[in-house]
Amino acid sequence: MRKILVWITAVMMVFGMAACSSSGGGEDNTAEAAVIGLLDALKAGDQEKVNQYVSPEDLLYAETIATDEETEMTKIVLGNMTYEVVSSSESETEAVVKVDITTVDMAIVMQEYMQKALTAAADTTTEEAMQMLQETIDENKDTTVSSSVEVNVVKMDDGWKVETDEALYSAVTGGLSDMG
Repeated sequence: MRKILVWITAVMMVFGMAACSSSGGGEDNTAEAAVIGLLDALKAGDQEKVNQYVSPEDLLYAETIATDEETEMTKIVLGNMTYEVVSSSESETEAVVKVDITTVDMAIVMQEYMQKALTAAADTTTEEAMQMLQETIDENKDTTVSSSVEVNVVKMDDGWKVETDEALYSAVTGGLSDMG
């Protein structure tokens, strides 16, 4: 039981790390491209890319790159996320990008996962726990939550940077961040 709780805590830490991104530079240097880049990097569990789309002061920025297990965990949890940019308004230094995000309802997934974890053997390996989580997400992939989020983006010397907030974090994690 304790091992599972430690693992759940690790999952929450992975989400914090996964939300980091880098500069909005690149071929398509727009605020909208920065938001798309961030969301794609989060979905892929690519912390280096995440860091490219947020400033070092951002909640999602992480100086240390996730381990392979943390990256895999992020992909499991965020892999079913879809999004659509609805609108974008941009000035020289600021922008607001409205995005509709749909993902698996992680509140339901975690409730079912915890029930399974409590009945599983105490010596469940991390790999087995990740497989159990993947199966629980797959069983609930049609139980989704959708959110419309207005994402603030600012122009910095090195490109557009997404200013993440709790609304974006909650939308991306399917409400998982609201559980903590």
